[in-house]
Parts: sequence; structure tokens; C-alpha cells
Amino acid sequence: MAGTHESLATKEAVMARLFEREQQRVRELNTLYEAMKSLVTTLDLRTLLEHVLMNAVHGIPAATRGLIMLRDEEDVLRAEVGWRLESAEPVALGFTLSAEIWDAVTACDGVVNIPDLRNDAQAACWRAIPEGYTARALLVTPLRVDGALVGALMLSAFNPHAFNEADLNLLEALAATGAAALRNARLHEEVQRLAMVDPLTGLYNRRGFFDLAARQYDRSVRYGHPLVAVMLDIDHFKLINDRYGHQVGDEVLAEIGTRLHAALRVSDLVGRYGGEEFVALLEDTIPGAQIAANRLLQVIAKEPVITSAGPLPVSTSIGITAFAPDCPSLDALLQYADIALYAAKQAGRNRLMVFGDE
Repeated sequence: MAGTHESLATKEAVMARLFEREQQRVRELNTLYEAMKSLVTTLDLRTLLEHVLMNAVHGIPAATRGLIMLRDEEDVLRAEVGWRLESAEPVALGFTLSAEIWDAVTACDGVVNIPDLRNDAQAACWRAIPEGYTARALLVTPLRVDGALVGALMLSAFNPHAFNEADLNLLEALAATGAAALRNARLHEEVQRLAMVDPLTGLYNRRGFFDLAARQYDRSVRYGHPLVAVMLDIDHFKLINDRYGHQVGDEVLAEIGTRLHAALRVSDLVGRYGGEEFVALLEDTIPGAQIAANRLLQVIAKEPVITSAGPLPVSTSIGITAFAPDCPSLDALLQYADIALYAAKQAGRNRLMVFGDE
């Protein structure tokens, strides 16, 4: 009888292990399914990263917190998305991490398992992560897009030695999903950016300008912020095209776009309105906008534009108007600035006119 009981106990133990493994496999497949599903539900980068990280934290039972770090334009590792299991929601981040951590991510080949942050020799640099985002055990895997290292996915646990081999394999698969999400989102962002940018001047095209200008105008209406519309036109541009050809005309347009971008503030919204006409919205008053517009006149007229036909002197005319409570729409604001621009041309060009002062 004792042997029978032992045999039954052994079978039950085996069945329990098989059941546990099957449950783990089901959990892994569900996690990967949910992560992959996020790739087709949205192309917003932050939302995609949150989905991937949430699935990782929920799909690996030992994990209590997670972090996705991305490499920014200055080659700094920045914490973009965090997730705490206890709050069941994303964590607002934005802090940067040390160069030591970036070096550690760069050195990762697959998933790095640090069983105990307090005792493991590998863990020294990871202790620099801000308090509250790590515990005792850590999993780290790099995120690579087309072979280039762009960031890392990290999970932590409160207990040492919390992660097993299956967790490492699942995290590696999730990292591949996260990298695919990054690739898709960045391609989408680039397509969106190109659709809003004039390829010749590098400024916003008409569509891009109006999309952003409508929001800026609405903010001015809602909060009473000052707003000035600026219309700028290259003087005698038709003569440049007729005399030197459209290629040279394009070279002039490109250079004027460059000078506009350099002369105005980062916060100013600048676009190519059409042809040789440019437009800008400045969060400023008329006196401040006049200073900026006069600076533009000087910057453009000061030096000739270097073209394939040689240096060409170029000047511009500018019209400006300020937003007022009785201004009915963004179109009306721009129309008033255009009227002032026409007055500047009528007055002899290479000058600035303010709507209402003609």
C-alpha cells in the first residue's frame, strides 16, 4: 500500500509540474499575443511602449515593476515609460540615466539576469537607477531597430533570484516585439512629419502650418495669449525665375527658409504659405513682433543669396497684424496680415507694415 501511495504521489507531482508548465506556456502565449496585438491597434509611440511594458510586467509573474529606456538625440539614455504592478498604471517619467547604465545596455547580448542587486558584481552600475524603480532582482534586455541599439527594456522584482529561464526567454521575445513597435511608430512619425514639411525649405508646408496654427489660435482665444500673424513675400521673385530659371528660384527659396528658421525663435510657428510667400505666428505683441520682423528684413537683405548663377541680392516685404478679441477666425487674422503685406509692397517693398497703419 505504501508503494501505491508513493506512486500516486509521484504521478500527482508530475501532473502538477506539467500543469504548471502548461499554464506558464499559455500565459506566455497570451502575453505575446497581447503585445503583438498592440502593434496593429495604435501607432502612437508612447501607447505602444506602455502596452509592451504592461504585458511584460503582467506576463512575468515575478516582475513588480518595469521600465523602457530610449536613446535620445543627444545619445542620452532616457526613461520613457514605467509601469508599477501595484498601481496598475503607467508611471510618468522623463529622467535620464547615467552613462554607466548606457554602457551596460550596450554590452548586453540577449537578456541580462542580475539575481541580487545587493550582492551581484554585475549590479554596480544599475544601482544608479533612481530609488523606486528597482528592487532586488533585475532583468535587462536591449532594444534594437535594424541592428542599431535604441534603448532597453528592464523588469525588476522585490525578491532576489526571482526570475527563471522561462522569464528570460519571454522577455527576449517581448523585446523583439517592442523593437518592432518602435520601428513601426518611428516610420509612422516620419511619414507624418514629411507630410507636414515643405521639402524645399524645410519649413512646415501649408497643411502642416494650418494644422498647428489652428491649435495655437484656439489657445490664444481661450486664454487670451498675445498672437501676431506675419506674412512675408520675396520681392520681385518672378523676375528671378524669369531671368535665371526655376532652379535658381528654388535655391533662393531654400536659403530664405533657412534664414527664417535661424532668425525666429524655436517657439515661433513658421511655414511656406505658397510660392514665394511665407507665414509665421508669433506669441508676441505688435512691438515685439515688429522687432522680430525688422530683424528678418535685415537678415535677408544684408547678404546676397549664393546661387548657381552667382550671388543675388534679395529683399522681402512683410505685413503683420495682432490677434484681437473681435478677430473672427484664423483665416481672418492671416488675411489682415496679407493686407498689410500688400501695403508694404505698394509702399516700395523691402519694408514692414502693420495692419491698420497703412
